[in-house]
Amino acid sequence: MRLEDVARAVGASVSTLQRLFHAVHGASIYGVVRERRLVEARLALEGGSLSITEAAERAGYRSPANFATAFKRQFGVSPSDVARRART
Repeated sequence: MRLEDVARAVGASVSTLQRLFHAVHGASIYGVVRERRLVEARLALEGGSLSITEAAERAGYRSPANFATAFKRQFGVSPSDVARRART
């Protein structure tokens, strides 16, 4: 789903939609989407069902290194640490 389509559907400009979303949720639309994708990836890693590369792809990252950086910034722990704990 594109942001432009959502804005059009609610009768607002993209910038208005972003501003209102931030006012209500205290974060950007993209920030919330990124956080939710990272949470889903973490849950999959904790369940042992995905490799780190697969978790990165699920979270929308083409680069596992960029995924690892975002993951550690979000959770304070690396995806490899989470995956390692899931295996033990």
